[in-house]
Amino acid sequence: MSTFTKFAVIGAGCVGSGIVDGLLNANASVTILTRDMAKAELQPFKNRDATLVQVNYEDESSLKEALVGKEVV
Repeated sequence: MSTFTKFAVIGAGCVGSGIVDGLLNANASVTILTRDMAKAELQPFKNRDATLVQVNYEDESSLKEALVGKEVV
């Protein structure tokens, strides 16, 4: 059975923040996709080594680039 270690989370708000927290506690590599990298609620995750990537959800190439190397979305 394989173990996933590279996750992308789209939306780290109410529900997503709990998911990100759990993944970071498990020492997973977490990339958070966001429209606004300056959002205050994302900064604690950045301080815990999550990667923030600004994306345009209407631009397919932006999304594809942000998801390169991720195992789970």
